[in-house]
Amino acid sequence: MIAEKFEDVFKNRMLEIALKRRKALHIFRPCDTSITSDMVVPLDENKQTFMVCSVSTPGLGYEVDTALLMCTCVSGKGGKFCKHLAAIEQFHPDVVALNRMVTPRERYELAVVAVGCDAAGEPAFYGADNTFDSDMQAAPVNHPDILIKDKQEIEDEPEDFVSLHSTAEAAANTRDDVVGQFTNMINTYMDDPNMVSALVSMGKALNKMKNGNVFCSAVHMFGKECVGRSAGHSKKIRVQPTGIARRSQGKPRGATALTRGKLRKRKVGEAAIPRANPKRARCLSLNVSLNRPNAKSHGSGH
Repeated sequence: MIAEKFEDVFKNRMLEIALKRRKALHIFRPCDTSITSDMVVPLDENKQTFMVCSVSTPGLGYEVDTALLMCTCVSGKGGKFCKHLAAIEQFHPDVVALNRMVTPRERYELAVVAVGCDAAGEPAFYGADNTFDSDMQAAPVNHPDILIKDKQEIEDEPEDFVSLHSTAEAAANTRDDVVGQFTNMINTYMDDPNMVSALVSMGKALNKMKNGNVFCSAVHMFGKECVGRSAGHSKKIRVQPTGIARRSQGKPRGATALTRGKLRKRKVGEAAIPRANPKRARCLSLNVSLNRPNAKSHGSGH
């Protein structure tokens, strides 16, 4: 799902921003006019962490990490560009300077990154002139926030970097091993009278699989009901912790469900199990001496 759809999601989002169909996340948010420069205090020499004082609550401050563009306020915890980050950008523009993708050239370049130069169309469609069209065709987009590696940088990658070629080769070797093992097992048990019907049933199931996701799910579940932990042993359903907490005193505290139905008969010589709430004796003098209400007959007086 992530490998097939995640790239398309971001491609569509970049196109929506380039075509002004979506409000960009980096649209300028003006700094709160009540935040002054003395309320923005750097916490280190590199000006990577700042403390921005709260306007509404005196004595309260929010810590802002300019490297991650994160703030400890409610909005900034989720990655939103809050007013505290806007204050740092206003008073310290050398620390926080966002590329907001609002000019025609930036929107055209964003479309080129998403779909390429040919599918992006002419720069005039985005309200820009054609003076930089040749530069875009000759060289890749050079945004400060987008790192594009050239051929030399790719050749200088560490040896532990897994290339697409090595990954495809490993997948092919795994495929050959599994298919060979599966074929050997079929040839070994071909004398079994149930093997032919099993292969026919498997062929019918394969004909019903219309996409790769269904086939991968079937491969993952192959043999799980016959081998492994679930072979002849169903997984026990544990009792909820809240159900265990509601059990009365003396009941087991384990995760197994309690027995249901009628209590078993007592064996000969076995003592009776004391009731948790024994029935109150119908004796007025005893109940008065114990300072408790007398027993009542069912259906009368209440």
